[in-house]
Amino acid sequence: MNRFAIACLTALSSVPLPVGAEPSQINSFGVAVEEFSLSLRHFGSSDLFYMGGEQIEGQLALRFADRFGVQVDLGRIKTEYDLTSSALNLHANFKLSESLTIGGFLGQVDNQLYRYDIHGIEAMWQAGKLEIEAHLGKEHFSTKGLDYSRVRDSNIAGVEARFAVNDRLTLSAGLDQWRIPGAFGSTFREAHLGASFAINEFAEFHGELRHHRDERARSGSDEVLTLGVTLYPTARKGGFGFRTYTPSGQISY
Repeated sequence: MNRFAIACLTALSSVPLPVGAEPSQINSFGVAVEEFSLSLRHFGSSDLFYMGGEQIEGQLALRFADRFGVQVDLGRIKTEYDLTSSALNLHANFKLSESLTIGGFLGQVDNQLYRYDIHGIEAMWQAGKLEIEAHLGKEHFSTKGLDYSRVRDSNIAGVEARFAVNDRLTLSAGLDQWRIPGAFGSTFREAHLGASFAINEFAEFHGELRHHRDERARSGSDEVLTLGVTLYPTARKGGFGFRTYTPSGQISY
């Protein structure tokens, strides 16, 4: 995992990062740096089965020949019990039209106790000031030295809507679900509200509040607060890039 992440960063570091150019003017290979984002996420829990913690995350999105896109998300998670995890998500997408983009994603969260592997498909639809993103996928959970086979796999799905109120303010809302099948399974749901405020055409602040709920036979929930900044080297076009998918139990078990 860590070697793979380092290799990705090494490869991306060779791509020039111009400022203020149109995608078609980026370089002879048609590579545009759409956005770079840095976020800090705080996990709070009201349940003894869960652990609070912090996550720092960086996101880089590239566009090739105005049609093909690649996005890399790297994160570092540390819980209140000093459990440290590394997170990596890779997205690849294709712009079918000015309003519709489709793609797929792979992700992994790894630490000394367990590992999550995620994969799925995603799509983004835009119409004027409205942008809707949805995803479907699978999440595989495996442990190191322990047997939790009863909670090994889950189905994931989610949708998010973003609306540009004006040239500076964008509001967002969405719902994610993780479904672990079987007699010992459960359903996790996470509702979220967010907003971004543009400083200028090249930068904006963003924030998001999430409420995470487990339907298992116990009372408990998480609140997740995210704050960050996004830079647009080729000028801001509004909204966020594709979402980063967080495993349902990365701060539990």
